[in-house]
Amino acid sequence: MGCCHSFSADGRCITLLKVLLSNDCMYDCKYCVNRRTNETRRATFTPEELADLTIQFYRRNYIEGLFLSSGVLRSPDYTTELMIRALAILRREYRFNGYIHAKAIPGASPELVEQLGMLADRLSVNIELPSEASLRALAPNKTKSRRAATHALHRGPRTGKTGASWSNTVTRRALPPLRGRPRR
Repeated sequence: MGCCHSFSADGRCITLLKVLLSNDCMYDCKYCVNRRTNETRRATFTPEELADLTIQFYRRNYIEGLFLSSGVLRSPDYTTELMIRALAILRREYRFNGYIHAKAIPGASPELVEQLGMLADRLSVNIELPSEASLRALAPNKTKSRRAATHALHRGPRTGKTGASWSNTVTRRALPPLRGRPRR
């Protein structure tokens, strides 16, 4: 957890709370610090804790938004559901109008990825390895078919039409500049 900086659509530098919902992961990817076999202390926020932490930082003007990712708890769908709950609390209960960048969990169902995207200003996914062979060597618990659902990111949210080119970052909805939005 910490703060990072990103640039808004209008070019301003904004401060984001960069946090993992959990650093606990069911996978054992050799390249990842949060792999299952790495002996490190594990921590997981509840959606309520994450929303509360974010809104407290926002109200104190420490941050202007949230960058949310996670290790994979139980399954990609379960983890995505927790992320959706956290963002729904922020948007609906706390009326959070700050910027949210969410990392989609590879292997989550397209319907859950779309729900996550509707709550975030930006939704992106890490494309981990280009071939089945490299995936087997470095992330033996994963297969290309498990990652296929994240391709929903490059389709339009309702039309299902594929875009002209693949991008690993897709913006789902645009918000007005932060200056015009009320601070809480």
